[in-house]
Order: sequence, then structure tokens, then C-alpha cells
Amino acid sequence: IYGQYQLLDAANPYIYAYTRTLGKEKMLVVLNFSPDKRNWPLPPGVQPSGQPVLNNYAAVKMGSSVELKPWQALVLNLQ
Repeated sequence: IYGQYQLLDAANPYIYAYTRTLGKEKMLVVLNFSPDKRNWPLPPGVQPSGQPVLNNYAAVKMGSSVELKPWQALVLNLQ
């Protein structure tokens, strides 16, 4: 609830994604609100660092996009 909130990809009916920034900390939250696997391209300049802080699945595939399983929720540190 603290820090600056920035909604990403507002037009996407399945993915709810946003960043939250407080001081030097910045997090990316990506949620798949569908029963299907979704591939969500990372916006320019958004680069996750390290392993997810929170993930309701055992693993996640990331590169220039995030492969989300059905109902997957991720919280990632950003550089």
C-alpha cells in the first residue's frame, strides 16, 4: 500500500501488472487472472533481478517476457 503505484498494460483483460516504488526499492507484480497460460512481454526498461519474492508456482520462465501459468501470481524485484 506504500509507495508510488504504476499500472502496466491496462488494456489487457487477463493480466494485471503494476510496479510499486518506495525509495530505492521497486517491485513488479504480475497476476494472471485466467485459466489459461499467458505470455506477457516485459515493458521496455523493466528488468527483474534474481528469483521471485513471491510465486504461487514452483518456477517461472522469464526472458524478454514472462510465461505465466493459469492463475499465477508473481512479485519480482526490479533493478
